[in-house]
Amino acid sequence: TWLLLFGKNRNPPPLIPLVRISVLVLASLVCGNVALRFVSYPVKVLIKSCKLLPTMGLGTFILRKRYSVLDQVAAMLLCTGLVGFTLAERVPSSAAERQSSPFGVALLLVAVSCDAVQVLLQEQLMREQLQLTPMHVMMHTNGFAFVPVLCGMFLTGEVSQMPDALPWAQLVLYGASSWVGVCCFIALTRTWGGTGAVLTTNARKLLSIVFSFVFFPKPWNSALLISAATVLTGVAVHAVSRTRRREVSGGKVGLKAV
Repeated sequence: TWLLLFGKNRNPPPLIPLVRISVLVLASLVCGNVALRFVSYPVKVLIKSCKLLPTMGLGTFILRKRYSVLDQVAAMLLCTGLVGFTLAERVPSSAAERQSSPFGVALLLVAVSCDAVQVLLQEQLMREQLQLTPMHVMMHTNGFAFVPVLCGMFLTGEVSQMPDALPWAQLVLYGASSWVGVCCFIALTRTWGGTGAVLTTNARKLLSIVFSFVFFPKPWNSALLISAATVLTGVAVHAVSRTRRREVSGGKVGLKAV
């Protein structure tokens, strides 16, 4: 709506790449939601929290990125710590929750892979098409995906299951917050790359966990302490990797100057 009312960019957006990204967004959404019928909560958390790893792995094939061994170790530690934080106090409520089918796991893997690929394609598109803004990308990709989702709701009869009274205030607040978050994520994808944007979302999850302990005090246990140590170790390894890259790039600039 904002772009339709106030957009002044005369260059038409590249529709084919945007449709391609939209298809990946839709596939990730559908596969992720359907998979919840076949997998347990811990499996869902484990796979979803490790989105950084397929983003890095697929980035080497799609965008020809290179990651050092320290970067890979840091990513593993961060994902492991995030999974540990989330599952530290989770107790399965029933025996059925412990069961997960291979089909559900496969769907989650497809969802995470589609999510990683669409982030990388967004990075490539945003850097090639400088006239695009985060709102352009969000409007076209999410807008294209909205149409089949709405059709699916009518075909499956989910529309008739809507409650009579909806919490419109909460829905509007949630939609506005999601809009800001998606725009920031797409902007980060352009400036820091897809891997940096996904790393930021992982930091957001960790921050949410920290806030949960601040506002809703709960006792610490050994699993939480180990997870915290794992995350801090991952951050330290990433800092060492960045320092080494700066030293190497600084040395190359000095050699060129000589």
